[in-house]
Amino acid sequence: MLRHHEPAPALETENIVVELVNAPHAIRGGPSTHESSTPVRTDGYRRVRQPAGQARRNPRCNHSGSRGDGVNTAIVAEGVIVGLVASWVKALSEPRLQAAAERILPPSPAQKQEVGADPTGRPENMPPAVLADRAAVALGHGGLTAPQRVRAQRIVHYGFGAGLGVAYCAFASRWPAASRGRGSLAGLAIYASTHGSLLPALGIQLPPWRLAPAAVLWESTSHVVFGIALDAVRRALGRSR
Repeated sequence: MLRHHEPAPALETENIVVELVNAPHAIRGGPSTHESSTPVRTDGYRRVRQPAGQARRNPRCNHSGSRGDGVNTAIVAEGVIVGLVASWVKALSEPRLQAAAERILPPSPAQKQEVGADPTGRPENMPPAVLADRAAVALGHGGLTAPQRVRAQRIVHYGFGAGLGVAYCAFASRWPAASRGRGSLAGLAIYASTHGSLLPALGIQLPPWRLAPAAVLWESTSHVVFGIALDAVRRALGRSR
């Protein structure tokens, strides 16, 4: 004998489907017909509105908007490139600046023998070379030969320049005022903090007021060129990104 109440399981399945569709609303604690000011998606999730005036923040980004610790690596890499190129520009400009300064303010032969006074004729007598020679003596390796001092001069020149490039990029990205004058003021500050104070304090070079005026003129100008090159290369790299 046939029974006519077997389709009941279909009704039970239909109830289950209805309950699953309404489940996201039940989880939020309200009926399915409840209207909320919070936008609701049909997949059971809801979008959370940010309070007014509160900036949206990416947890993977730091305060500067760069991802995680990558900002430090990016600034270092950029700074090294900027510093190396600017150091090359400075080295390229020094012979021309020296010749022009000595035509205006001719130094005496004795003044040309001073440390840092004649990069064209006595590159082994430049401050980085003298510093490397004194370091070798202090470490018990004896004095360096003239060719060794010239090689050491180049290593120190470009190594120090790369470090200054990193410092300049870091300061300029955080405090834009550091790049005023298109880097020329930074170049003068570098001259004042090295040739104008640190090197005389270490006894490596005479202070500017005791050097030949021509040496002070071309050296300070070459640092202005260095600062301008720092800023120009930094800006060029920024435009290329």
